[in-house]
Amino acid sequence: GGGAIVCKARQQGDGPQAPWAPCPADEVVAAIRAEQPKVVFAPHVETASGIILSDDYLRAISAAAHEVGALFVLDCVASGAMWVDMQATGVDVLISAPQKGWSGSPCCAMVMLSERARQAIEGTTSSSFSCDLKKWMQIAEGYEKGQHAYHTTMPTDALVRLRDVMLETREYGFEKVRQEQMQLGAQVRALLESRGFPSVAAEGWKAPGVVVSYTTDPGIQNASK
Repeated sequence: GGGAIVCKARQQGDGPQAPWAPCPADEVVAAIRAEQPKVVFAPHVETASGIILSDDYLRAISAAAHEVGALFVLDCVASGAMWVDMQATGVDVLISAPQKGWSGSPCCAMVMLSERARQAIEGTTSSSFSCDLKKWMQIAEGYEKGQHAYHTTMPTDALVRLRDVMLETREYGFEKVRQEQMQLGAQVRALLESRGFPSVAAEGWKAPGVVVSYTTDPGIQNASK
């Protein structure tokens, strides 16, 4: 049949500005074991709330997914410089984009695969031309071998720009960038909260790179201010 089971975040209190936290990991694990899905999806950083999932949370979900033979797919488009270690957290498919943490031009999808995810792709058949991951893997792996194959025209200038900013970030220091983003995010959140704009994300789940705050000011709510 198919279908989707959604484990939703929930408010940590009764007030209209009570903060939100993810569905408890043990409940997600129980749902995975009960439903035995083929794929488990999660956002590393959820844009509408500014919630970030911890490495421990990711490990619990990936372990449960692997227990039932599922792939664990993590959306890291909004993660910024909060790098995810796929091997340490058990992530099978990590999806990102050039325009956030890399400050590159939006020109492609960035898809990283674990070995088990790469093997799983061989058994797939896509109905999409542009999103056929198996075809793109054939193109990419052929390129690595010095072969040439044509699938579609590539945004080469933007891809070169992406390569350059990735090399620049590596030279600057991946950990340095991560620490600086954490520091900047904490400062922004502290400033907003000091001015009466409480965080939508609960304590312990506040993303440094996506800050979402409550306000009762209608001028801010309707963007007239």
